[in-house]
Amino acid sequence: MTNSPDLATWAKWRTALQKWGIHAYVATLLEALGPLNVVGAQFLYFSRPFVPGTTRKSQWQALARLLEDSEQRDLFTQFLQERDLL
Repeated sequence: MTNSPDLATWAKWRTALQKWGIHAYVATLLEALGPLNVVGAQFLYFSRPFVPGTTRKSQWQALARLLEDSEQRDLFTQFLQERDLL
């Protein structure tokens, strides 16, 4: 069962990625990596104790959850591409 997406966090990420001009690249990368995203999630879980600050740790955790859940990944990819369609 998929957890509901954290739209507030996703919106922050999308805004930052759009500001940097890389949101389309990130969406493509998430799609292209497929099952390898789980490896990325495991790396994030492993490295979380070394990330300073509570807010950063929660963002790190949210990203790891997104990477390991294919449904969440697909939804986030669509979420990133939404404004491109408007």
